[in-house]
Amino acid sequence: MLDWVLSKRNGLGELPETVNGAGLPSSVAPLGWTDALVLLTVQALEGSPQPTPPAPASAAAGR
Repeated sequence: MLDWVLSKRNGLGELPETVNGAGLPSSVAPLGWTDALVLLTVQALEGSPQPTPPAPASAAAGR
């Protein structure tokens, strides 16, 4: 699956949000969240721990 996703990059190596039936980018690129999901997937496949965002300040203050 990851190989398929990476094969859909445009000429600059950017990942589009969607591809059409012909496998060509059919929306804007780059999208930060698309790239971030690929990076998180690669890290997970390599067994790296996944990052966890910190608790919001308001939640931390209530402890």
